[in-house]
Amino acid sequence: MSRKTTITAKAAILISAAMLTGCAFVPDTVRPTYEPATNVTKIPGASTVTLAITVKNDKRNRSVVSVTKDSYGISMANVYMHVRKDFKRAFVTAMKSRGFQTQKNSGATVVVVVHKFYFTPHPGLWSGSQTGNANISVKVEEDGKQIYNRSFNYNYGKRDLSGLFTQYREATAKNMLSHIVSKVFANQGFIDALFRAAGKTPPADLGVTVPASVSAH
Repeated sequence: MSRKTTITAKAAILISAAMLTGCAFVPDTVRPTYEPATNVTKIPGASTVTLAITVKNDKRNRSVVSVTKDSYGISMANVYMHVRKDFKRAFVTAMKSRGFQTQKNSGATVVVVVHKFYFTPHPGLWSGSQTGNANISVKVEEDGKQIYNRSFNYNYGKRDLSGLFTQYREATAKNMLSHIVSKVFANQGFIDALFRAAGKTPPADLGVTVPASVSAH
């Protein structure tokens, strides 16, 4: 075999490999946002409650939230996310959409600790699936004194995904972020704690509704 033929053969192999793996070699970054459910309303009296929000990233792999895989299911490159920043923005949005006020310095503080936020693609012969898990703990403090502490968990799963998994990453991260945050704000004890931390009495009817997408899990 001539040198020219050998080079051509090697090039063909590399091209074939690239076609099989697609963009699996390329690291990616997701920037999910929180979107309140359509049935979310302002909570009576919430406008008088001002809180600070602190988010801590306690993940083992702090910025890694997924992995890209080739068509054979072999892990190729990581998918990244600014976990602390994206979660804080989500909680601020969730607070404001329900009528609460937020500021950096306040005696009433919400402390969010992200323990896990990761989703995994599962390529198949004709279609694939994705599974994921989000786990956080949320504390409410009044002048440094803890008055509320609870963990929240959300499991994600979707089947029959076709094409490249790259097109689903952003949507998956957004789904997981929105669901775990919605679970927190659908918890009556959490809402009551926000009022108590600010020295306010929770109204008799808080107007908190549980989105169908949350109550189903």
